[in-house]
Parts: sequence; structure tokens; C-alpha cells
Amino acid sequence: MGGNYYSQNCGIKLLVEKYRKEFRVAENLNHYSEESYKIAERKFLKFALGMGDWVSQTGCVAPGCTRND
Repeated sequence: MGGNYYSQNCGIKLLVEKYRKEFRVAENLNHYSEESYKIAERKFLKFALGMGDWVSQTGCVAPGCTRND
């Protein structure tokens, strides 16, 4: 992979912010307590970063989900 540390770090930060925005929906905000929300968001970020852009394209977060709503 090309680029220096700074550009790679900025790319990761942008992805994290993108996935945070995707997780920040009314269903999640209304469901979790403040502490549980932080834990769930962190787990989602770890999952989403591991799956790549597939999460954004399908709108699915469950393994095996193929819906495209």
C-alpha cells in the first residue's frame, strides 16, 4: 500500500467517522443506554472495518444478510 503514515491515518479516521454515522440511527440511539451504546458502537466499528465497504453497500450488518434496501 502506498502513502505515508499521515495519509493512511486520515483514511482510517474517515472510515471510522463514516461507520459511526451509519450506526447513529434512531433505532440504536433509543435502544441502548449510554454505556451500552458505546460498547455496541465499538463492536460495530470493529466489525464494519473488518468487512470493508460491504456494510455500506448492503445496509446489512448481520453475517449472511444480502438485502439491499
